[in-house]
Amino acid sequence: NGLARELYGLFFTKVRDLGCNTVRCITSPVNEGSISFHKSMGFSVSLSADYEGLGQDRVLFSKNIT
Repeated sequence: NGLARELYGLFFTKVRDLGCNTVRCITSPVNEGSISFHKSMGFSVSLSADYEGLGQDRVLFSKNIT
């Protein structure tokens, strides 16, 4: 329905007004829906092995909002 995109848009506006220029978030590699969604929103994606301990990999997202 576009609600998540709308909420992100509001969030980007708010944090930009507060002086932020980068948004970062994180998920687990099995969360394919989140990975696909964040890619479609223009986030860069990288895998961090053992982020939360041995065998606890995480997917890191980053987006410049300036």
